[in-house]
Amino acid sequence: MSKNLNIQFDEISLLISQAKENSVLAVNVELISLYWKIVEQVHLKVESSEWGKSL
Repeated sequence: MSKNLNIQFDEISLLISQAKENSVLAVNVELISLYWKIVEQVHLKVESSEWGKSL
């Protein structure tokens, strides 16, 4: 392959790699948000004595 064509493929590969990394970061943000919401719900249930009374 010509050097110019290799450079073009390198640029495309970089775009794909960056998109993959951005996807992983977005998923991590959503998971952290989910975990916080779950903890908040559990906390509210414990505080309102709906859960944990028998402990």
